[in-house]
Amino acid sequence: MRVTSNKTIDFLRLKERNPQNYGEHFQEEDFSHSAQNPFSEPAENFAKADNQNQVKALMQSLPIEQRLVVELKFFQQFTFEEISMQLNVPTNTVKTRLYTALNTLKDQVGKQLVL
Repeated sequence: MRVTSNKTIDFLRLKERNPQNYGEHFQEEDFSHSAQNPFSEPAENFAKADNQNQVKALMQSLPIEQRLVVELKFFQQFTFEEISMQLNVPTNTVKTRLYTALNTLKDQVGKQLVL
């Protein structure tokens, strides 16, 4: 698990230095199955693709520590304890990073809705 954690950190650092390519990983693996449903309406597919782009942009705006915790928790389905072991930080630190990231994302979405 430590190797996976280090590879994820390296990936995020690389994407932070080269932000225009960030999110291709998500598009290919995490979101493509929902956007490629041939039985859904074209408008639905467009809305899903737009939401995916918004999620990518919001994730990119998070600090790397918070982004890593969000990705491990929601995209890779790890528990707080597993994330804690991978990152070598206390479980409460993982929880704090996650909830701080979620509040940041919520605030950013709220600002987008007002505009």
